[in-house]
Amino acid sequence: FYGTQEAVKLPRRGLGVEYRLPQLANELRVLRHARHPNLVQMHGAVIDARAGRFGVLLELVAGENLHTFISNGLGTNAAVQY
Repeated sequence: FYGTQEAVKLPRRGLGVEYRLPQLANELRVLRHARHPNLVQMHGAVIDARAGRFGVLLELVAGENLHTFISNGLGTNAAVQY
């Protein structure tokens, strides 16, 4: 996206496209209006209709993933620390 690195969120395999499309559409509706310094910015979506695949393009944020953050015990008092 204009020379910046992007993260691509892809749905988990194993669920049918018909099941995932409504969830993706809802997520896109919410994310396109979400603006906050503590939220990852959505830049767009990529859809391959023939293959039945899609992804959401997100701002790439350096650091650990949310699962690791919470597993290390930081998630319980993060608001106090930051």
